[in-house]
Amino acid sequence: MMDPGTLIVTALAFAGPELAKGALSEAAKNAYASLKELLHKHFAGDEEAESALKHHEKKPQAYEAILKDAILQAGLDKNEEVLKQAKALLAAADPSGTAQGKYNVAISGGQGNQVGDGNTQTNTFGASPTSQS
Repeated sequence: MMDPGTLIVTALAFAGPELAKGALSEAAKNAYASLKELLHKHFAGDEEAESALKHHEKKPQAYEAILKDAILQAGLDKNEEVLKQAKALLAAADPSGTAQGKYNVAISGGQGNQVGDGNTQTNTFGASPTSQS
């Protein structure tokens, strides 16, 4: 199962571009609006979190980590109402992916993990090699 913070960010990241293209059903549009409204309510007064949510819609990859951190700091990864709405959004926006279990991911003890389609990543693990003179 996907961790709750990633689930929320993934729901927003999937639906935002689809909404811009006009490719979301009414149910998905309503679920997206409801999730964003809930997040705005919980982020009230936190300018950094509000900004991350606003900018994430246009540049999801650039703001993903910042938004996820804001979600975790606000404890929204443990908020049943927010999680229920994120799941409803994914079910409405990507019913086939949801039915196939695309959003059921469990990762523990990994480094440099990615979830989703079309990712690119460069990892460097351990200490940098030192040159000997």
